[in-house]
This record gives sequence, C-alpha cells and structure tokens, in this order.
Amino acid sequence: MEDDQLYRGRFDHVGNRQLNSIRIFVSSTFTDTAEERNGLIDLVYPRLRDYCLATYNVQFQYSDMRWGIQSTAANTHATVDMCLNELDTCCQLSMATNCIVLLSHRYGSRFSPAWIPEHIFHSFEKCLASNLEEKMHLSQMYRLDENFLEKRYFLRSIEDQEQWDESEKKLQNILRKAADLCYEQKLITKDERDDFHISVTAQEIYRALKNNKDKTRRMICFLREIHDIDQLDSKFQETGNITEIQQLLKNVKTDLHQALDPSDVYTYQVRWKDDSDRTKYLNRFFEEFYQAVKAQVDLHLKIYERKRDDKLYNQVLEHAIQSNLLAERFFPRPEIFEQIKAYLTSTTNEPCVLVGESGTGKSSIMAKIVNEIPKWYPQSNSISVIVRFLGATPSSSDIRRPLISIIEQICLIYHLDRPMSSDNVKETLENILQYIPKNEHLVLLLDSFDQLQISDLTDLSIWLPEKFPTNVKCILSTIAEIEMDNKTYRIYDQIKAIYKNELIEIQIKPFNEQIAQQAFQSWLEIDRRCLTPIQYEWIKPKFNLRHYATPLFISLIYDQTLTWHSYDDTPDKAFLSIKNTRDAIGYLYNQLGIKHGQMLFRRAMRYVQLAGGLSELEIEDILSLDDEVLQSVFVHYLPPLGIFRLPSNLWIRIRNDMHKYLVEKDIDGIPCIYFYHRSFQHYQPMNVKQLILDGEEKEILEKIRLAYFSNEYKSTFDMSYSSKLVKKYNLPTMIISVNRCLTQQKPWNYSHYNLRRLHQLCININRYDFAHRFTMFDYDFLSTYLLCREFQMSDLLYDFSVGALDPNGELRFLLKQYEASTQILNQYPTNLSFELIYRLHSFIHQLPDLTLNLLAQCINHCPLRLLTDNERQQSLVELLLSDIIDLAIDAHRVFVLTSNDKLYVFSHHYYGLLRTGYFDISYKKRGGKERLVSFLCQYPYICCLSSNSSMVVLDCEGKQVTMQTSCGKLISFLDDEHILLATAMNDMLEIWNCSKNCLVSTYEFPDDIIVNCTYRKPVVRVTLERNEIVSYLTIDDDHQFQLYRVTNERLPNGDQEIFLNDHAEFCYSFKHPKATLILTDENKARQLITNIDFQSPPISVVYLSNSKSIAWLNRTSLMIFHPLYDERIFQPFSIFNTDADIEYDVIHDNAPAGDFEGQSYFLVGFCKTKGLIDVFEWRYLSEEQRHEYRQLVHLQLPISIDQCVFTAGWFDGITLYCSDKNSIYKYNATMLTYLHASKSVVPSLSIDHLPKISSDQYLTFTNKDHYFQIMTLNPTTHTFQLCLLIHGIKQYQFSQNSSSILLVSRKNIVSVYSLKSSKLLWTTNEFEHRRLQIHSFQSSFLLVCLQTKQIFLIDGSSFAIQCLQPLLIECCLTTLASDNRLYALSNDHDHLVELNLNNKNMRTISLTSLNVVKIAQMYSVDNYLIFHTDDDQVFLWHRETEMMTQLESTGRLLIKNNQLLLVSKDNKNIIIHDLKKSSRQNIQIDDEIVDFCIKNDDSETYLFVICQDRLLRMYQVSNGKQILKLFIHKDVKPFIGILHDHLLLKVANHLCLIQILNKNTLPPKRSLDTCLLFQESMWMTSHTIVNVKDIASDQQKKSFNHVKPAHIDKYFYTLSDLDMKNLKCYLKEQSRSLSDLTNLENNDQDDISLDYYVNRILADMSEPVTENYRYHHHHQHHHHHRHQPTTKRAYDESIRSLPTDYSDTFAIELATCGLQKNVKLPIPYENFSLSNGTFGDDAGFTMQRDQYTFIGISDGAGGNLMYGYDPRVFSEALMRHCSELSQTGKYSISEPKRLLCDAFDRVQAEKCFGSATACVLSIDGQTGRLHSVNIGDSGYVIVRQGYVVYRSQSQEMNGDCPRQLDVYPWTASLKGQGLNYTQISVFDAICQTFELELNDIIILSTDGLFDNVSDFQIEQILARSNSLKQAAKELVTYAVRYYVKPDDILVLMARVTTNTNLLYA
Repeated sequence: MEDDQLYRGRFDHVGNRQLNSIRIFVSSTFTDTAEERNGLIDLVYPRLRDYCLATYNVQFQYSDMRWGIQSTAANTHATVDMCLNELDTCCQLSMATNCIVLLSHRYGSRFSPAWIPEHIFHSFEKCLASNLEEKMHLSQMYRLDENFLEKRYFLRSIEDQEQWDESEKKLQNILRKAADLCYEQKLITKDERDDFHISVTAQEIYRALKNNKDKTRRMICFLREIHDIDQLDSKFQETGNITEIQQLLKNVKTDLHQALDPSDVYTYQVRWKDDSDRTKYLNRFFEEFYQAVKAQVDLHLKIYERKRDDKLYNQVLEHAIQSNLLAERFFPRPEIFEQIKAYLTSTTNEPCVLVGESGTGKSSIMAKIVNEIPKWYPQSNSISVIVRFLGATPSSSDIRRPLISIIEQICLIYHLDRPMSSDNVKETLENILQYIPKNEHLVLLLDSFDQLQISDLTDLSIWLPEKFPTNVKCILSTIAEIEMDNKTYRIYDQIKAIYKNELIEIQIKPFNEQIAQQAFQSWLEIDRRCLTPIQYEWIKPKFNLRHYATPLFISLIYDQTLTWHSYDDTPDKAFLSIKNTRDAIGYLYNQLGIKHGQMLFRRAMRYVQLAGGLSELEIEDILSLDDEVLQSVFVHYLPPLGIFRLPSNLWIRIRNDMHKYLVEKDIDGIPCIYFYHRSFQHYQPMNVKQLILDGEEKEILEKIRLAYFSNEYKSTFDMSYSSKLVKKYNLPTMIISVNRCLTQQKPWNYSHYNLRRLHQLCININRYDFAHRFTMFDYDFLSTYLLCREFQMSDLLYDFSVGALDPNGELRFLLKQYEASTQILNQYPTNLSFELIYRLHSFIHQLPDLTLNLLAQCINHCPLRLLTDNERQQSLVELLLSDIIDLAIDAHRVFVLTSNDKLYVFSHHYYGLLRTGYFDISYKKRGGKERLVSFLCQYPYICCLSSNSSMVVLDCEGKQVTMQTSCGKLISFLDDEHILLATAMNDMLEIWNCSKNCLVSTYEFPDDIIVNCTYRKPVVRVTLERNEIVSYLTIDDDHQFQLYRVTNERLPNGDQEIFLNDHAEFCYSFKHPKATLILTDENKARQLITNIDFQSPPISVVYLSNSKSIAWLNRTSLMIFHPLYDERIFQPFSIFNTDADIEYDVIHDNAPAGDFEGQSYFLVGFCKTKGLIDVFEWRYLSEEQRHEYRQLVHLQLPISIDQCVFTAGWFDGITLYCSDKNSIYKYNATMLTYLHASKSVVPSLSIDHLPKISSDQYLTFTNKDHYFQIMTLNPTTHTFQLCLLIHGIKQYQFSQNSSSILLVSRKNIVSVYSLKSSKLLWTTNEFEHRRLQIHSFQSSFLLVCLQTKQIFLIDGSSFAIQCLQPLLIECCLTTLASDNRLYALSNDHDHLVELNLNNKNMRTISLTSLNVVKIAQMYSVDNYLIFHTDDDQVFLWHRETEMMTQLESTGRLLIKNNQLLLVSKDNKNIIIHDLKKSSRQNIQIDDEIVDFCIKNDDSETYLFVICQDRLLRMYQVSNGKQILKLFIHKDVKPFIGILHDHLLLKVANHLCLIQILNKNTLPPKRSLDTCLLFQESMWMTSHTIVNVKDIASDQQKKSFNHVKPAHIDKYFYTLSDLDMKNLKCYLKEQSRSLSDLTNLENNDQDDISLDYYVNRILADMSEPVTENYRYHHHHQHHHHHRHQPTTKRAYDESIRSLPTDYSDTFAIELATCGLQKNVKLPIPYENFSLSNGTFGDDAGFTMQRDQYTFIGISDGAGGNLMYGYDPRVFSEALMRHCSELSQTGKYSISEPKRLLCDAFDRVQAEKCFGSATACVLSIDGQTGRLHSVNIGDSGYVIVRQGYVVYRSQSQEMNGDCPRQLDVYPWTASLKGQGLNYTQISVFDAICQTFELELNDIIILSTDGLFDNVSDFQIEQILARSNSLKQAAKELVTYAVRYYVKPDDILVLMARVTTNTNLLYA
C-alpha cells in the first residue's frame, strides 16, 4: 500500500535522507581500548568495506571520534553534542548495524552538561538556596539564553584551561548534589537526575538503545574482563569515587544484556600483561567483530534485496526524498500558488513553466506543490503526481532515464502495458499519456531543466513532449539561459518555440523585503526560536538587498542565526558585511571551517568544486592524499601506518552539515556528490587577498587531484609538523612510509573506456603543465580520449587554443604534430600511434624525454612506421575549398573568397584552422556569369567587388549582405566603418558607411577618367587620364573630401610612381637602377632626392604597407628602401643577395603586425611554380641610425603557391597560409626550418602495375612501357635500388640462392642474368615456341616442356643444358618439392609423376581420390602437395602416406614458411594451416578481404590484411586478436607484401613503404643532440644561434666525426640552413672561418647571443657585424611583473610614516612621458604632454590644487577592436571625466574611489562602449598621505631611498585577464533593472592608504611599463637620472627598446619634496 502511495506522489511516509550505507558508531572509553580501535581500523574495517561493496554494493563507514573535534568545540562544550549527533545520524542512516559498544573496566569521562533547561536550573538554585557559595558558583558558570522559546542556561566557554579544570570539577560536584536533592524533593525525574551523573560513554549507549528501541539487531556489544587489572596503570581503570563508578558501570552492562539479543553480546577474559594471551584475545576479538557485523549486515540487507533491483522504485524514492528535503524550509508564497492552482484546475492542455534566476526557490515550490495538489481537487484519490528533480539524483543527470522511468511509473499507476521499445522516448511518452483513464488526473512536474547535461539542452524539441491530453498537466521549471564552455543555451526561448508561445508562464522573482521577513519569522516559529531586538537589527538590512534576497540567500542567513544566543550582543563584522549570496556562502564556509577545521572543510569543498563532483570514496581518497589535510587532522593521534588515510566519518560529518546544498548525481556512471545550487558551484571569494591565495592553492589542489586520477600516489608522509607525535609514536625519521590505501584507478580500457578518469584528467588540461606527463604525453590517455567517441583531436587542440597556458617548446612541438594529424585522427582515431610514429620517429635522436617516452609507447602499440611522405600532408592543415580567388589576413582572421561567391573566415589564433564564419554571399546579379573577384576586409565588414562592377557589403556579425552599390574599384577602408571606392564609370570617388549602409560623401572628376587611385591616410592621390593630371584630396574627420593640390608634372627618373604619404612619392623605372623620391612640404614646394641607387633595374617593385617602405627586387638581390625623413636617410639596403637568379614571383608584407608592431617588419617572397618561399625580418635602430635584418625562413613547399599570407608571433614563430587555388595550407615555417634537416626523406617509387615480392628479397613489376623491373630494398636507407630492367618478359624464376634469375621473353628467349652485377650471363632461343614451366634447383634451373614431356636442367655455372628423362605421361602442372623431387600432374588428374632429381628415379602415383573438375594450381609445402581447383576447392596430399585431405574452399591462398593461408568464400576469414605443426588457426576479419600477407618473427606471427574499406589491419596470429586498424590512404590498391621488415602497399601510382619496428628496442637518444624548438617556449627565439664555437664544433662533428672538445658547453645545437648562412656571413665579415673557431679558448668565446650583441657588438662596432643575423630578441631576459618578487616588503605591510618631528608642508613634483607601441624611438618632445593624447590606448590626467594632488591612468583593452569599439576612446573618456570632476573641489583627498565611480557613471551615461583598467592616486601635501584605488593591472610602485618598497597588486579574472571597468550595450541595460552597475564594477577595487616620506618617488603606469621593466631595472634607471623628467623618459625608452610585450606606455611620476614652488615637470 505504501508503495502504491509512493508511485502516486504521496510522500508522507518517506524521510528526507537516502539509505545507502552501513554506518557504525563505535562507543567506548578511549585510553583503555586503543589497541582494539587501531586494530579495527587496520584489519577489520577494510574487510567489511570490501565485503559490503562486493556483496551489496553499499558503502561501509565508521565514526571514530578521536579525530576531527576542533579545539573550538571543546572550548564551547560542543564535544558531547557532536558525539551524540553523530550517533543519531548513524542510527538514522545505517541500513544495518549502527552502534558498537566496547566496555571494559572504565566507565568513562563525566562532564558538566553544556546546557540545562530553565526549569531544572531554577530547581537547582532553589535546592542550593542555603549554600550561597555553591549557588553563586552555579550562576557564574551558566548564563541564560532566551533565544529558545523553552529557555536554556548555557555553560560558559573555556578561556583559561587550568582555571577551568578546577572550576569544572567543583561544578560537577555541585550539579550532582543539586540533582540528588531535587530528585529527592521530586522536582525532577530520575532520568533528569541521571543526566548529571552519567558518563559520555554511557550517554552514547543509552542514546543508541533509545534510537534502536523499535529496531532489532542493530547494536553489538563487546565486554572485556582483564584478570590482571590491578597490575595495569590508571589508563585501564577508574580513579576517584570507585564505588559509585563501578555501580554505574555495572548498571550499564546490565542494561545492555537486557536490551540486546544474547547473540549480539560478546564477553572476553584476558591477562593483559601476558603477550601471548593478549594476542590471542585480540585475534579472536577482530575475527568475531567482523563476523558479528557481517551477520547483521546479511540479516538486514536481505530486506532491501527485493527493492534494490527495482530501478523504478529506487528512482521514485530518490525524488520523494529530494522533495521532502526541499519542502523543509519552504515558505508559503500564496500569489505563486494561486497561479499554479488556477492553471491546474483550468481546462488548458498547454504546459506551465516556472522561470526565475538561480536560487529564487523554484525547486522548493515544485516540492511543496507535490503535497498541495491533492488538496486542490475534489476527488483527491483520482490525482497522481509524478515529480522529477532533474540533475538532483544519480539517475536524472540525463533526460532519457527520467523520461523512461516516468513512462514506467504511468504504466504501473494505471495498469498499462509497458511499451516494447523506448527508442523514441518523446513519442512513447506522448502515446502513453493518451491511455490514462479520463476519470483520472495526472500532474507531471519536471524541475530544473538547467541541471541537465549539455547534450540534452542543445535541442529540447528532440525529447520534450508537445501534446498533452486535457487530464494531464505538465509544470516545468528552469532558469532562462545558462552559459557553458563559452556557449549560451537559451532554455526558455526553446520552450516557447516548442509550444508556440501558448504555454503558461509564471515568473519566480526574488523575495521582496516583506516576504523575506515573513519567511524568516516562519522558520523561527518552526524551530521554536526567537532573536533579540539587537540581533534582529543585524538581520534587517539583509532583507533590503532586493537583487540578492533570494530564498537561498535568506536561508543561508537564517541558518547562521541558529547558533546565536540571546547574550550575544556584539555583532560579527563578517556577518554584517554579507551583501549577497556569495558573501553568505563564504560566511557559511568560514563557520563550518571553524567547526570541522578550516583546512579539512575548505579543501573538501574545493575538491568537489574543481572536479565538478566526486564520489564519496574519491573525496576520502583525495583528502587522504593531501598531506596538509592529514596534518590538520592528525594532531593528537596517528592512525596505523598501514591504513594511513582520512577517517571517513570526518567527511561524513561535513556532508551532513552541507546536505541541504549537496546532491548526488550520476557522473560517468558513478554516483557523485556535487552542489545543487549554481551559486555553490561557481563560488569564489571576492576578497582580493583571498583570491590570490585561492589561485595559488588551486594549483596545489589540482596537482593532488590529477595525481589521484593518474595513479601517481605518494607513499610517504612528512611528520615535521608535529614533534609531539614523533616523540609519542617513537618515529625514527620525520619522513615516514605510509600506505594511504587509495582506490586504484581502473585501466583506460577495462571492459569499457574509463570515462571517469578521462574526464577528470581533461579538466584544466590546458592550464597546468604538470598534468601533461600523464595526459598529452601519455598514449593510453590520448587513445582513450579519441576512441571513447566523445571527443576528437580537434577538441583537444581547441582546448589548448583557448587555454591560459603558453605551452613550452616540447609541448608546442607535440601540439603541432597533433595539428598536422587532426584531419586523419578525427575520422580514424585508431591511427593515433601510427601518425605519431610517422611524425616523431625521424627526430628520435633529438626528442626530449617526455616526447621520446610517448614515441616508445606508440611503438609498443603499433610497431609500424610510415616512411614515404606522399601519403601524408606535410602542412599543419590542408583544407579543400576549390577555385580560390582571393586570400587576406588581419590581426585575428584569415579570409578566403572562392569563385562560387563563398567567403570563409578562419581564426588563426587556434591550432588547426578554426572556421568562425561561412557565408554564401547572395546579391543581385546583372549577368549569369557575374561573380565576386576581390574583396577588402575590416571586420566585421567585408566589401566584395563583382565582375560586373558592384560592391557587395557583408556584415559578418549580422551574417547578411547589408548593401550593394555600383563600384569600379575598392580602394581602401578609411576606418572601422567607412570605405573609399571609385564608381563603375571611374569618374567619381565615394565614401560609404558600412554600418549605416549610406553614402557619406562624393568627389567627381567631370569629363575625366580615374586611372589610378591610392589612399595614404589622410590623403587620396588620384591619377587622371586627361593630361596625366594628379589630384591630391584630403579626407577630414567627417569623411568629406577637400582638394589639397593638383599637378601634372612629369615623373622624374622613370614612368612609375608609388605614393608613400601626404608628402612623399617614390618614382622609378623598370629600365633604370636608380629611383627618385619627391618630397613636398607644407607650402607645396617640391624637393627631389635623386640617385637612390639600387644597383640594377627592378623585376618588381612593391609598396610595403606595414613599414611604409619599398621592396625592390632585381635579378640577384632583394632590397628595402625605408625612407627616414627626420634623419634624412634615403638609401636602400640589401636583405638578400645571391649569385644565381632570384625566382620570386611575389613579394609582400601581408601579415598582421601582432607581437612586433612598431618593432620589427617581415617580408615574404615566393616562387609560385616551385613552391619556394623565404621570409625576412628587419628593423631600424633609431639611436644608431641604421637597419638590421636577417633571413628567417627558406623552404620549398610540396605545392604550387598561388597566394600566401603569414603571421609572426613570439610563441609560434612564422606561420604561413598558402593557397594553390583549390586548397588552403597552413605551415609552421619555424618548425619546418629547424627540423627539415633532421628528417631523412624516403622517396616514393612510382609504379603502374601491381608488383610481386619474390624470394623474400626482390620486388618485381612491369611498368607501363612493358619493362620488367627487379628492385631490392636497402633496409638501412629504406631506398630501392634497381637490379634489372628488361623489356617484354612473360616468365621468370629466381635461383634458390637468389644470385641470378632466369627470364623467358614473349618470344620464349631464355636468358639468365646476375642479380649482383645485372649482367647477362647466358641466353638461348632453343625453347622458342615451347610452353615451359620453370623451377629453380639449387644453383641451377629446371625447365619442363609440357608439349614434349621433356625436362631440361640448366647448370647455374656452365649453363650447359642437360636433357633428363621425359615424363611418362602428358601433364598439365608441375611443382618442385624442397627435397628435390619434381611432381607433375597428369592431364586427367588421375596420376602424379614423381622425379627424384637426386638419383633421377621416376615413378607414377595414382590419385584415385582426387575427383575434381579441373586443378588450377599445384604447390609443394613441406611434406605436402596442395591442389587448388577451378571451383575453389583445396586438397592436401601427404607425400609419404599418400593420403588426400580436403580443406576449406577458397578463392585465394598464400604459402609462407610451411604455412598455408586460405581466404574463406565469404572473404571475411583467413584460415592458417601450419603444416609442420599440424595446427589450424581461424582469423576472423571485420570486412571483406582484398589482399593479405604474413610475417613470422622469433616470438610471434603477424597477419596484415587490406580490406574492402581500404584500411590496413594487423592481427596477432596466436590469439586471432586485431592489433591495429589503420588508414593509410584513400587510394590504397589491392596489394600488400613484406620485404626486409618493410610493408609494401601500392597507393595510387606509387609504392608506400612502412617499416616494421622492433617494439622491444628503441634507438638510444643521443644526449648531445638537441633542438632549440624543444627548449624555447617562444619559437621566434629559435631563429638564434647560441655559441659560435659550439656551431663550429657541431659542423666539424658532422663533417669529420670529430669528438667534441671537453671544454665546449654540454649541448650541441641542430642548425638550420639559415643558421649556417647567417653564421657564414658573420665569419666572412670577421675574416674568420669555422676552423678558427674551434681553437678559441674559454676566455675568448664568441657568443652570438643577447649579451654578445648588447655588450660587445653594439658598443664596439659602428657598422653592422652581420647584416643577415644581427637581430636578437630580449624576451627571455625579462619577467612579467606578476611573477617578480613584489618588493622588499609584503603586500599588506604599510610604508612607515614620516618622522614625527618633521612639520614642513610637502610639495609634489610631477613628470610624465609616454609612447604608442607603433612609434619608434627616440621619444618626441610632445610625448611629455598629457594633453597631446598620443599614447595609443593609454590615457591619464593630473590635477594639483592647493595641497591636493590627483593623478590617474587608464589602459583601454585592445580586444574591444573585435567588437568595433576603439579602446582609446574609452580610456580617454574615463580620465577626462576624472580630470574634470577632480577640479570641482567636491572630492576630499581620501576619496579617489568615489572620484573614479562618478567618472565611470558619466562614461556609462555617454554610452561610451569599451573597457579599461584604471588606477587613481590622491596625495595630501599637508600630511604626506597617499590614497589609491586600482582596478586591473595598471598600478604604481613606491621607491624609497633608491629601492622599490611597494608594488601595487594586479587584479585578474580567470587567471589570465586583468580586471576592467567595462560598458557594453548589455551592461548599459542593467540600469533599467534597478542595478547600480558602477557599484558592482568597482566592488572589489583595491583601495589602500600609505604614509609617504620625504623624497619618496611614486611611479604610476600601465602594464606597458610593468610588463617590460623589472623592479631592479627601475632602481637602476632612477639611480642614474638627474631629474624626474629624465627618469620618466628613460623608463619609457628602456621599456620600448627591450619590449617583452609591445604595448602602449604612459608613465606618471610624482616625488615628495619640500619645494612648494616647483612647476609641473
């Protein structure tokens, strides 16, 4: 009956906790039972845990109260209550035994009660009235708490332990005396009197007996009697009032005997000092303890067995328990219930949805209406309620299982037949609802859609029912949308779309103030509590926080008040500061940390949060692996070293206190504990200092979590934290060996993929490099990742693309190999090891240890190495698009336009080629063949030009064509929105606004034609057809044209011109080597710079837009003309010279500036047809007024290059994006440059027809010209060598020793050739017109003529022909056996002729049993003949017994080494007959067989098969197991063979070569070889040689195999060709050679490194030392300021104030300086003025009034460009408003935060969109006090007496992004919702105050300075600067010169001085 009610939604009889474990509470005295307790932990509990788990799949847990009791609990007398509460929990939740009693001679400790009811306390006072001293002492020890409606007196807390011990002893006597007196006077009951005499142990026993009064067999008692007790010390026996205690102990034992079943009471007699007797007793005790508990477990779990397997019952029960739990704290919300009631009683059949933010109480409402619904219907018996709290139980994490269980529950309630299939659960549920009787009503409740897994939320229409009968109501609840993995899932919008906006919506809003107070008051009434007026005042402000007053928030606040006493009249400041749910959670965590231990509790919560949920066993294991946790727990006792782990009850107590906020979810098939509310899931402290500590701790915890899931366990424990325990346990060392008894993770592929382990190791895989050893460099992990069908390789690369970690060189190299293999691995994940071996094995002698180990793992799994390159792409990415017509690149994307009007957008910041946009551009065409021919891009706008002169504008963000207009030429984008074009008639210029789709301005040239038009901001140069007039137009800020000047002068020195800028033009001719530069000043006066000598006429001249320079290409050199107008330097320089002709077809600098903007320039040149490509780098050193340059890349790509763009970055080096018109290719040129020389290229052998393998040594085939070729394979070089090439061969036979071959031509000319010399040895035409069969006989050949029955023997030495005796009968087939017997089969198949060639005897054998149609082939193997018939029958004839056996039918067979391989008729089995061993093995193939071969090793035999799907399979013959299944190429042909441990496959028209490796031997790594790519995290620095001497030695080693001199540094460096080229250039200019360098002594080493160039070349040389190689990066010599030692002082240590006797007024001296990142040194003078505004995205302000000084700085976030917002506009607006407001005088000097807030308010009001960091300082000249407010990574340092003593903290979000103030369209709308966005944004701003001293210097700057200049360098610069202004300039100069990260820089400096007359510096 109860079950029926449960299924119909009546949960009154169900509790609020799930029973899923055996939990025992061990009650005993501590000191005298230590050996028993320790033995139980070490020996018994593990056995019970294993038994319960294996037999009943339930957890076994024990509570041992020796650990986890905090000192605060003892001080507040909560210890006894904690023990009793733990006992109650065990009794409530244990499925079987719940309490174990251990008693001996001790009664146990007796404490004064923590509290006494008011009526008893008053009775005590009455009885003690005659003794004022005792009464006074009682009143002093207790105080009244009126917060309980039944008032209580609470024992005061312990403050002084010694004083307390004396007072407490006296108090106990008083209480026992008073209790006895009151009992005698019948003022209290006997039980109430006993409470003051009873021990804690006795209290536990009596509480357990009471809890189990109605439960049988739940307790077990063990009683121990020690015969020699008098000989033992006091820890085994009681002292004091022995008579009373003995009587009390006797009473307890008597009560136990009476209450318990006799079989549950065990009594022991022991002589404790007798070691043998004690050992015997302990062994018996442990065994009987185990058996007793096991018996009770078996007894009680039999009851659960029936229902345990009933999945539906358990699922419904889980949700019933969850419903009761959620309803406990429900507060009535009548307005919502009325809406729900109205819906349920209406006639609509549409569903209802409850929508609200997380924590607004939706789940509690759903839980409460389960009980209320029956009351709303007249016939309550006809109502059934089915509820599912999605994501709250293990079986409801995905939607399929809840829906199936709902279907089953409906069928059970209404006695319907269960559907046969549930494949389509939506359709099945809709159908089953139709069968519910009309007189019945069903209410279906689905709560928390947002808690489902992401795959279920992608498309709700797949599973959410759409049709409901009128007697079925459905109520859903959800939040509107969630964001996961940077993707938003709009749940509510999907629901509305499914029901076409006809559903009933009920908004669940946060509590208002009145409802919040009512809810709070109702909870107090339920708990029979109240608060004092002052305490209520503490609570009241919490109800006013409208946005945060959710039920969760109010509930969290209420729970904290449960510990308040009425005498608590001092508020907790931390509690008062709670303003939102996050604060409340933080406070809860702090309070529970005090209770359970901060370390234990916070770590437990953090591990659950980091892992996204953990099972209880995982939590205990991980906490046991955390030494800091164990050190915090094991304070007084240590557990046995053999089971050194966290006592399970400690976690259980935490879970009990947190159970309202935790749920059990099914994650990876395992029940896991996780947070129910998202507020807990995403909790993070907002205190900045705590955030920093949290971030540091997170890395430690992640190491421990990952170590656990990777089975990397520690076996030691550090005891240095407690010398007391070391002494107590007599430990020999501080580091002890322990066994933590952790659960081993199952293997990756144990019966099924270990997804639990996989998912845990994937968390933050891209964030911590310590995880990569057992993830990215672990084959088993990678294989599982790809094969589990959840992920692809592209997913892994995406994680690393968006991750916070910049990979080191080794990992970056490996990721590139994954990137190159992605296309194959996404489709064929089983290829993983094969692909990695192909890409890594060539560099085996250079690979670092982790990569080498990964390679070894791959070889162990797949001993095959692809040698030829034709089968694999050499690029990182190859993407087929077809007919590419244009290719472009910007700072973030690559754009590709194809001839079918499709535009592809790819992000180049990702591994692979991530497509972020695809547009099929539709526009109005004026002709059928019209198509797009080119485009210009300024994201998000793409302007395309069509072949019929139309401009089509595509908005990539809006994903639509927004405009189309007539256009003859696209000229240039003017800014982010405006484009300049020439009209279709070429007579007018137009400017269009792409965002507003409107024409802005025009400029017409009447009666003329525009021939050429160039835009160089802000001038347009237009060449007109008539009279070659040139017009110059300016474009103003409003995008209007203004005529600037007009000229028609002839071009000097040539007929070609390039417009450089508004005052310079470059003129040249293809016929002359010299060019002219025309300069025009402001007065339009012209100056000619002639005789710019390029030495020879150009082939090509190109304008380089990034550097505003000219590239001049002539026949033998490439030159750069970089005009330096200020320096008046106008001469070109050569960056490339060659004696041969340069083959470049194209030269350009089409690459985003990226990391090197304003610092370096890059140039690419390539030859289209040959695939040659070179990349150069150059820059200008302004201080030295010269250029330096080098060649970075010289490659020959395996494609023809039609177009090419590239990127240059510190980390990835040079990346190329090439097109061959049909495909896009991505290459990492840096990697190819440095590894190409290390890879040995194995050429592919072209082959037209299917080849054959002969004699296991030779490859034979006939080419398309009918030439017969014989080739042999060199196993060392993996190359083929031609042995013989003969035309027109039809038959051949190799000699048995393979030294020669006999050939039969088409004309039957017989020849013999030597295979060693390829010479003809002998030939004859004697056998012309004969049909011959050929055999090799020793070194000779045997020819059988079937027409004449003659047999000829040709001697292998003399080539004499001997005619042997003829065959006795006419024969059709012959074969030669291994014992030199020739067998010939008669034409009628009845006889066999045998000729013994050793003695020339011949005989005829009858084959009567061979009754077949026709034999096609006859073979000889070992002692057998094999006959293969035309109808695919196979017969085996034993030559000795002459017995015939028929084998399996086959269409194909293979004979190899006494093995006969047959292919079954269905082409899916290979049967292997070992004729020598007489064994048979069947190998089942999973596809139709195309070809196969077999390889025999000493230890194993392998079968290789090509199947119909063209995949290569490898089988282990001994067990028939498939080892490999590999994709080789889509054009694999039906041929496979083995030659010298190499697999040969025919792919298309060439031969694919695969080496079969020995998996047991990996070539040793040559430790002296290394590669910079593996060492450098920034690959651009790999374009560097470290030491000239090492290079020379390395080259000699390579050339002459010399041993490296001992004095040379340890490592050799593998050099690219370009390194050698650069080196030789250096040596040439030094008049030295490689041999010179090897003679250098240690003190005279030439180091081509940073130090060498900075300290020697730049100082000593006025001319470049080597023009190809001078440029070196400085990145590795600097550190980001986040990682520097902050200061000489700690963060929170204040700087000391001025001496007290100093009374002068201070003055503040100011200085500023700054520079944009694209401006070169030296710093222009105007850049010292803040009003100039030329600091890029940086902005600042200063304001001095009287004694007040305000200064501020802001750095606009450059990432806003991708949203279309100019970063500088936001930062300038913020600082402008700060400046204006600071001048109003309304802000005190201590209010920089208010100033910043008000300025930010104004920015929001202007709707100035963007974001920026900010830092504002105020300095009081009267007091010397500095106040600061800081958001993000702009900041300041304070320098005192020459040292940096303080550096402000940097704020980050997500570990890699600075905190910012931001305004966007979506944030601007928050104001309309009543939110103060400013308060939210600056809530966690860092505000600090310091006392300054005289001559202190404050440096305020953006990260442009602090990323590039360390504290030490700041101190050095200040030390050598004469003034503040000079120091500011030097700081900026240094940062720019040695950029680590190029950035805008603005520096504001202030110095404290006493000179009040100082002017602004």
